[in-house]
Amino acid sequence: FVLCCAMSKRRRSAAARGLEDTEWEGAEAGAIRAIELENFMCHDKFRIDLSPRINFIGGENGSGKSSLIAALQTILGISAQSTNRARNLGELVNTDGPDKAYIKVYFHNTGCDAFRKEQYGDCVQLERQIRRDGQGSYTLRNADGAVVSTKKADLQAMLAQFNIPIENPCCCMTQDMSRSFLHGADGKGLYKFFREGTQIAKMEAEYLTASQNIHEAEGELEKKKRELEEQRVNVQRLQVLMSQAQEIKKLDEELAELELQLVWCLVADQEAITAKEEERLAQARDLRDRYQAEVDEMNRQVNSEETRNEEKAKLEALQGTFDGLDRQLLAIDQKMGQKRAVQSQLEGQMKGHRRAIKSAEEAVTKARADLKALEEQVVQGTQIEVIHVEKQLEEKEQVKKQLEEELAQWMEKDAVHQSSVREQTASVNGRNGVLQELQGKTEGAKKRLEVLRSARTGRMKVVARHLNTSLELLDRFVKKVRSQPTGPHGRFTATPFGPIGALIRPKDYDWAGAVEACVKNNLKQFVCNTQADRAELLNIAREVGFQQPDCIVARFTDVPHEPPVARDGLLTVSMLVELDREVVQEWYPSLDPKIVGATTLNVLLDWSRTETALVAADRQTAMEVVYNMRPRSRWPDGRQADLLTNCYLNDGSTIYMRGQTQGATYKNGEPRVFVRTSDASAQNEQAVQEQIEQLKVQISAERNQRDSLQRELRKAEEERRQHAGKKQAIVQKRGRLEREIKELQEELREVQDQQQQAQQDDLVVELQNRVKSKQAEIHDLNAKLERATCQHQEMDEELRPDQAEHDAKQKEKEACQQAMKESAQSLERMVLEVQSTTLKIKRQEGRLEKCAAAIAALEQSVQQNKQKTELFASQAATVGARVVGQRTREELEKLRKEKEQRKKVMERKQQNNKSQRELEEEYKRELKAYKKSGGQLKDTDAANAKLKQGLKDRTERLKKIRKHCERNWSHKFNSILTHKGHSGCINVHPEREEVNLRVTLKGTDGSSSSTVTNVKTLSGGETSFTSLAMLCALWDAAECPFRVMDEFDVFMDESYRKKAIDLLMEVCNSALNRQYIFLTPLGTQVTDLEKYRNVKFHTLFKKHRANR
Repeated sequence: FVLCCAMSKRRRSAAARGLEDTEWEGAEAGAIRAIELENFMCHDKFRIDLSPRINFIGGENGSGKSSLIAALQTILGISAQSTNRARNLGELVNTDGPDKAYIKVYFHNTGCDAFRKEQYGDCVQLERQIRRDGQGSYTLRNADGAVVSTKKADLQAMLAQFNIPIENPCCCMTQDMSRSFLHGADGKGLYKFFREGTQIAKMEAEYLTASQNIHEAEGELEKKKRELEEQRVNVQRLQVLMSQAQEIKKLDEELAELELQLVWCLVADQEAITAKEEERLAQARDLRDRYQAEVDEMNRQVNSEETRNEEKAKLEALQGTFDGLDRQLLAIDQKMGQKRAVQSQLEGQMKGHRRAIKSAEEAVTKARADLKALEEQVVQGTQIEVIHVEKQLEEKEQVKKQLEEELAQWMEKDAVHQSSVREQTASVNGRNGVLQELQGKTEGAKKRLEVLRSARTGRMKVVARHLNTSLELLDRFVKKVRSQPTGPHGRFTATPFGPIGALIRPKDYDWAGAVEACVKNNLKQFVCNTQADRAELLNIAREVGFQQPDCIVARFTDVPHEPPVARDGLLTVSMLVELDREVVQEWYPSLDPKIVGATTLNVLLDWSRTETALVAADRQTAMEVVYNMRPRSRWPDGRQADLLTNCYLNDGSTIYMRGQTQGATYKNGEPRVFVRTSDASAQNEQAVQEQIEQLKVQISAERNQRDSLQRELRKAEEERRQHAGKKQAIVQKRGRLEREIKELQEELREVQDQQQQAQQDDLVVELQNRVKSKQAEIHDLNAKLERATCQHQEMDEELRPDQAEHDAKQKEKEACQQAMKESAQSLERMVLEVQSTTLKIKRQEGRLEKCAAAIAALEQSVQQNKQKTELFASQAATVGARVVGQRTREELEKLRKEKEQRKKVMERKQQNNKSQRELEEEYKRELKAYKKSGGQLKDTDAANAKLKQGLKDRTERLKKIRKHCERNWSHKFNSILTHKGHSGCINVHPEREEVNLRVTLKGTDGSSSSTVTNVKTLSGGETSFTSLAMLCALWDAAECPFRVMDEFDVFMDESYRKKAIDLLMEVCNSALNRQYIFLTPLGTQVTDLEKYRNVKFHTLFKKHRANR
């Protein structure tokens, strides 16, 4: 079948879109429609459209297949270090492009598991931007490309909705995972893969975390219960204190009531005594009032006559005062009249000054306008006088122009000389480049000579150079490695060895170039037994300062793969490689050379494909093999010879079966690892020595030619300096002319200034003098106006106190006139009421004296009783309001003593200094906190019990799920093998954390082979096929809308690759609505393609990796 290439960003027609929509009908939500990459790893711009069912992506190594998986892992949240492609995100950006990379994945979004269909539509576009500094951002778009969200939480929600566990190897298996798993992992590795693939490990970790959280919550619950008990005891204590405080309060109230009754009882007794005394005093006062009324009436008559005389004298005094005020007012009016006359005169002078100032300002304005018109006439007359000087300037400018033309000619000559100098300089530089090239060839020849002069040590030095280190550092690193203990308690399970290039050699040095070209990628590799050994080896490298070595993990064995036998004169690289036992014995004396040799040859078979790489003596023979000019033949194991991959020549050139040709592997002068060490090497050394002598002769000739060119160059430089001197003379002459032009311009400005000054006439001077005189007149008028204004203000200040005095005197005059009127009216009413009352007054005064003495004695007695009553009442008021009691004072005293005795007893029991209010507030606060804590504790206890029971149920369910997955894995595995004519069984042992495998494979003749329980005993293809069947059987246990697998056929020959592809097609076809993506560096052939639907093939090529 012809493989279809992935097309880049091609516009599809409406019919093609309709066909795609029909193709995606019924697909599961979360399947990948397309992937776009920009400036990511090896891709500049790339897009691939996928099928909703089965996709095969092929292409040779380096075409960017694995970059697709790295991009998918990166955009779905896996760290860059976990992809094993980079240490941080910034290293994923293409180094030859911009500082940003973009990854865009289109997810199908229909069906019952669609993610927010109303927002995103039928397709979710997930985009991630990565910058070279390691930062990045996410963008979620809908089907139309509009931005919906940029939050990573929405990305996590989408992955949860689509059920995409990208870290699950069953969902996405990278190149490293495929190599490790398909090559045959041990029982513990398979058990770990089973737990990760079924996500049991993740669930167990989550359950363990939940159990720890529940245990911590129970501890907190116990602590809260103890705190709640303490709160309950405190509430009860406060309740007892509350009851005691309430009883004491009640006693206090009763004592206060008794005290109040006792006090007011004393007040009532004293009030009764005071009332009797007041009744007697009231009778005496009534008698005194009657006598006093009669005396007052008579005194009134006598006092009215005296008042009349006083009013008459007062009236006369007021009349004198009134006359004096009238005279003062007259004098003040005269004085104010004089000042107002002066003020009016000053106001007239101020008005005259203002009119004079206004007329002077108008005259100044008119004179300034006449002066401006005269100045404009003078400027117009000046222009005519400048013409003569300007003509002289024009003549000088013409001379300057001629000099500039002459200078331009000399500049052209100077440019010609400079061009000649540059050409000669380029010739000298070219000779220097040739000389450097010859020196480089000489150095390369010397290096080849140095390599030819050494044997094994030379090969080690070259390998060390490939490792970018010295032989001494490499030797120290090897000694450090072989000194480490091995075994169950050692640092290594088995001592790693390497580099491979120092441990192997060609059997025939005539084919050394072909062998080295084939295995060049393995020359600097170290071989480790397990991944743990690899990690320890890298740690030792860091300890000794050795650059991080290239390590490969391969199981140590003493059974090598059987290489094919040469036939028809054709040899493979695997027939020409052998172990250098002397080096192994020197560097790794503790290792068995048989194990080292078998493991090394197996690594070369698996990684460099030495079994399928031919060697040819010349290009003609290689081309015959490539283009099938020789008849087809079969190897002893039945494989066809035309399945070989490529052919190598002894010079390092490579001819591929696809018709491509690659040049020599090593450049001229670059040292090789495998060099002949026999007598023929001496001849090679002599040839290299002769080549060095010839290069020295060529270098001497080139130096002579370079010296001749340098002399010519110095001569041209001297001529250029002479031309530069002449050009400098012209430049100086032009400078002198420019200075003369500048002097003429200065002279022109002086003439203009002189003419302007000479043309000023007497009219201008007269106008200026007039303006100055008017301005002086305005200044004098302003000064006079200011003085008059100041005098006017001074007069105002002098008038203000006189006016105030005038107003005050006027008010006094009016008040005096009103008093005189009232006094005259009073005199008229006081005339005839005095003589009849004199005798009556004397009789009544005797009676009043007797009555007053009696009243004084009674008042003194009443006052004393009132003071006592007020004292008792004030004391009682301090106790409380007045009450009326039925008990006597003796009964109240007795009852009070009984209450006080009882209160003392209650206070001794309480022993608390807090008040009743404080106790109530504290009791309410503690009771509320107790009820709240009790409710929270009850709810938390119920929730914790529910969580504990749920965790127990889920743990039991997880055990059942694990057992079901174990049985289903074994059943599915046996079903897949049975369909292919084989059988098998998988036994999972959780207690040992190990998986045991039993496989029975059908032989080539149809008979059953023996049953094996160790996958390592199978061949590489059988191991990979069995591991692939295990993976397919485990797919049912992990729900995911798509499966991605890289290099599933890495260790398979062609027959097992065909079986593996058929197996994958059948398994994928049986899973409805599930998407599969397989990556392979080899071609893909599918038999009976018509019975499978929605199968799509893609091929990536190196030549298209820049823009696909």
